[in-house]
Amino acid sequence: DDDWADERILRYLEVDLRLVPYQPPLPVLRDVDPEACTRAIADRQRNREEAAAGVKTPGVSQAFPLANATLDELKKIPAQVPREPSPYLDWQIAVAKRFRAEGFATTYWVSSGFFEMGCWNRGYDQFAVDLLTEPDIVAALFDRWLQENLGCVETAVKPLAPYIDIFCFGDDWGLQTGPFMSPATFSERVAPYTAA
Repeated sequence: DDDWADERILRYLEVDLRLVPYQPPLPVLRDVDPEACTRAIADRQRNREEAAAGVKTPGVSQAFPLANATLDELKKIPAQVPREPSPYLDWQIAVAKRFRAEGFATTYWVSSGFFEMGCWNRGYDQFAVDLLTEPDIVAALFDRWLQENLGCVETAVKPLAPYIDIFCFGDDWGLQTGPFMSPATFSERVAPYTAA
């Protein structure tokens, strides 16, 4: 499964950290949540078909749903704040306990970062321009995602905290040749949200 590295490879490389996924891998999901498994299989098949047809490259976003949204439109989009823990919380705890009993540290991926979500929603070029010329648009997006992330802290981080060693809020701030933006832009636009 995409989120479940082959244990043989991890042991061969002597990796001492194990990811506790958001949901079980497909073979387990079939038993835990058959409807979710059916949806996941359909989503993967659709992604493969689109990739084969040249519609998109797997793992690289090419559809930017908020590319043309105005500030007023962005302000009207409600935050999708999670209110309840994952339906797989008991499974996640059991997996984390098993990993720890085997002597591994545990990690859980909570959320993607503000900058990369801006790129995925507005488009890479457009969001780069937004960072320099549209601070209100950037703030409207980041404010909404901050609410969502704080909701994840309540519904994922807190219940899993006794079992997880490292919680990840990932982002992508650099290219192979340097940062995506100047330190000043990062400090002004992005850093306040990472500190929240």
